[in-house]
Amino acid sequence: MLNKIILVVFALLVIVSGIYALRDDKEYTTSSDEAHQLYLEAEDLAYKLYFMESSDKLHQALRLDSNFAMALITLAQRHNMYGHAEKRDELVERTMAQYDRLKDYEKAYIDIVRTSFEGDPEEIHALIKKYVQRFPERVEGRNFLAISHWERGEIEKAIDEYEKLLEIDPGFTPAYNHLGYLEYSNGNFNKALRYFDKYLQLLPDQANPHDSRGEILMAVGRYDEALDEFKTAYQIEPQFDFVLYHMAEAYMAKGMYSKADQIFRRIGDLVREPQDSLNLMVNVGRSYWRRWDPEMARIMADSLYQFAEKRESLQAARFWGDVTHGFASLLDKDYDEAEKYLIRAREFTGKSGEKKDLESSVNYGGWIELLQAYINIGRENYEEVLVLEDLLENKQLWRPDQKIDTRNILAQAYLKLGQKERAFDLVQENLDLNPNQSYTLITLARLYEWDGQTDKAAETLRNILTGVYANADQDAPRIKKLQERLAELTPQAAEL
Repeated sequence: MLNKIILVVFALLVIVSGIYALRDDKEYTTSSDEAHQLYLEAEDLAYKLYFMESSDKLHQALRLDSNFAMALITLAQRHNMYGHAEKRDELVERTMAQYDRLKDYEKAYIDIVRTSFEGDPEEIHALIKKYVQRFPERVEGRNFLAISHWERGEIEKAIDEYEKLLEIDPGFTPAYNHLGYLEYSNGNFNKALRYFDKYLQLLPDQANPHDSRGEILMAVGRYDEALDEFKTAYQIEPQFDFVLYHMAEAYMAKGMYSKADQIFRRIGDLVREPQDSLNLMVNVGRSYWRRWDPEMARIMADSLYQFAEKRESLQAARFWGDVTHGFASLLDKDYDEAEKYLIRAREFTGKSGEKKDLESSVNYGGWIELLQAYINIGRENYEEVLVLEDLLENKQLWRPDQKIDTRNILAQAYLKLGQKERAFDLVQENLDLNPNQSYTLITLARLYEWDGQTDKAAETLRNILTGVYANADQDAPRIKKLQERLAELTPQAAEL
C-alpha cells in the first residue's frame, strides 16, 4: 500500500508485520485448537488488510480461550491504532499475565509490540534486530526488521531483508507488495510493477494486489488505469475502505470532485470506530481546500473541532481543524489568519513535529512546514521558503510523489529569487515522475507567467483543462478559476 490515509500508513504496516506467523508448525500457546485456527484465519485477513473481519476472528478465538496471549496482544495493537489507550492497556495486562508460560519467540514478539506503544524508535529497532538474531528463520522477525528499516528511510536495507525473507518463505505474499513500493521509491517503476504483478499472481482473488497496483499507476499519472484497478479491488471486497480512499483520490486528480464525494459517502457507510470517522473528516476537509473551496473547508474544520471536543483521545482532530482552517485562509489570501491557525497547530506538534501518544505515529510536522511555506510565498518572504530543501532530504519521506508539493513551492520561491534554472528544474523533476499532476502543471503555468512567457502559460493552462481535467466538474471553484485565468491570459498571448 502506498498512500493509505495519511493518519495510519505505517501503523497499519507494523500491524500487518506483527501478526504474520509461521503457518506450518502452529506453535502458539493456546488451550484450543479451534482458537488457534481462528487466529491463523485472522492473520490471513489482516495481511490482506481486511482488519474489521480479522478483529472479528480474534474475538471469536478469545471466546474459546480467554488467555490466548497472541490474540490478546494483536487486539491490543488494533485498539492502539484506534486510540483506545484504556482498552489497549487492559489487553496488555491480560497478555502479560500469561507471559511466563509462553515460548521464547512469543515473549520476544510481545516485548516488541509493547515497546512500540510508548517506546523510542531506536529502542524498538534494537529489539527487532535482537529478535532476528535469536530467531533468524522466523518470517515475522524479518518482516518487522524490513519495515523498521523502511520507516527509517533505509530503503536498500529494507529490500535486502525482504529478499532474505523470501529465501525462507517464497510464499510470503506481503513481501512482494512491499518490495513493489520500495522499488518505486528507488525510481524503478517497471521493477515495482513486476513485483505487484507477482503479488497479484499469488493472490488473484484478493483486493489489495489490485489496490497496490492502482496506487503506483496513480502516482505516475495513469489515473484511468488506476481507477480500473481500484474498481476491481472494490468488487472483490466492498468493505475495503482503503481502496475507496484511493478511488476518491484518483477522481480528484482528474477534477471529478462530485465522483469523489460519492465515494466519501460510501466510506461513511463503513465507519465503525471514531478513528475511522476522523480519517474520513480529514480527507473530506483536504478535498475542499484542494478544489479551492474555502467556505466548505471551514465548515469541515469546525466539524473537526466539534469532534475533538467529544473525544479526548482523538485530539489530532483539533490539529487537522487548525490545518484545514489555515489552508482555507490561504485560499482567501488572508495570511494573518492563516498564521493564527498555524501557531495553534504548532502547539499540538511540539518541538518534534510528531505525536506518538495519539492514535498513530504520523509526522504532522510536514503539514506545518508546507502551511508555513505557503504563507511565506503569499507574503513574498521567498528566502524563508528555502528551508523546505530539508524536506527533500528527509529519508522518512520515502515515496517520490510525497515531495511533489515541496518542489512546487520551492520552484515558485526560486523563480522569485532570480534562480530561474533551479525553479524549472524542480518542476521538471516532478513532471518526470507524473506528467499529469495538476498542481505541478499549474505551478509550471505560474512560472511561465512570472517569467514573462505568457503564451506558454496560457498553453499550459489550456493543456490542463483539455487534458487531465477534460472530464472535470465545470462548476468546481478550482476549474472555474483556471478557466478565468486562461481567459485573462489568452488575449495577451495572442498579441505576442
